Amino acid sequence: DLVAVAGKDSASTASAYSLDGHTWIAGGALPSSNTWCSVAYQQIGGVDYIVAIAGHTSAGSAAAYSTNNGVSWTSASLPTSQNWSKVAAGFNHNNQPCFVAISGFGGAGSTATAYSTNGTSWTAGGALSATQLWNGIAFGKTNASGIGNFATDQTAGGRVNYFVAVSGTSGTTINYSTDGGITWTNVTTGSGANTTAYTTDYMTTPLSYKFTMTCPNGPFVGESNQVNIGVTGIPSTYATLPYVQ
Repeated sequence: DLVAVAGKDSASTASAYSLDGHTWIAGGALPSSNTWCSVAYQQIGGVDYIVAIAGHTSAGSAAAYSTNNGVSWTSASLPTSQNWSKVAAGFNHNNQPCFVAISGFGGAGSTATAYSTNGTSWTAGGALSATQLWNGIAFGKTNASGIGNFATDQTAGGRVNYFVAVSGTSGTTINYSTDGGITWTNVTTGSGANTTAYTTDYMTTPLSYKFTMTCPNGPFVGESNQVNIGVTGIPSTYATLPYVQ
């Protein structure tokens, strides 16, 4: 099932769900009229949890969860009042299912995070590396070799669980967490992120990388086409990424 919430820029209690992605049905009312901005799904203990967070343009601590795919909602609380922006689902360093939320995009910036291992209660997470407009978070697994300085492997040869948070609008800061949001590490991303020439020292062999350019402001807001670069020896050439709106 798919679940949507309303209220990112204007307070609302509305939600909706879809069984097929084409037809949408009005869901249960969210617990409070708020700027609901992000939802995520995770199965915990055999129960399907949908969590929602609020606070994008109005600071608060409102959260909610549903165990029936958005038909009804139960109130929950984030640990602090923030401009919470995004939530993602994944697994922590013990391979426990969890949710991680970041804040800052709708306000003046923040370092606050939160995590939940049960979908119903939230704990303050580690501080992000800088007060930024954090507006993106995703979960994934990577091999022990990692990408860039995503190289720490607490499972000695296995695959590592990563949450990656990204800030936007004025430069890009990237943090990662391998313990479900308890701690965060700043990623070394190279130099020249806001210029036409970008340099990174973290391309190693034999790996393949995917690059895109993002324009956050002005008349050409959007992302470039994706360029794939395979490193099979010592890099000696440069790749040019043509920007296609």
